[in-house]
Amino acid sequence: MTSPLYLFRRGTIISGQSLSFGGVSDKLNGDHIEVYTGAYFNKFVDLTSYKFLKFVGKGTYNSCTATISILNSSLENIANASGMVKTGTETTIFTDISALNGLYQIYLNGGVRSGVKDSVNYYEIYLSNI
Repeated sequence: MTSPLYLFRRGTIISGQSLSFGGVSDKLNGDHIEVYTGAYFNKFVDLTSYKFLKFVGKGTYNSCTATISILNSSLENIANASGMVKTGTETTIFTDISALNGLYQIYLNGGVRSGVKDSVNYYEIYLSNI
């Protein structure tokens, strides 16, 4: 087990992963993944030995709430890492995944601002024990 285990880091998809995108505005854009509709890592990830799912993000055009969802094998949402990201400052958001064992899919959601969809830039997505 490597900690941290990066799935995406500043323009590079890591750990043998690939991405699928939900809409035409979702894309790998230089050093970040820009998500409006949604995107997900194609390989399920073993979360057994990790305590946290973390991501570094910014609002693309506006400050908004960014969320990464953890889905089980039936693609049901089990947990979320969610928090406010601003346009000018990178923010690290995390959630405790220590109770999760086995393989899960990592899904990147677009942002939400005042109940309206918005775009989020994801710079890093990783699993960690600290």
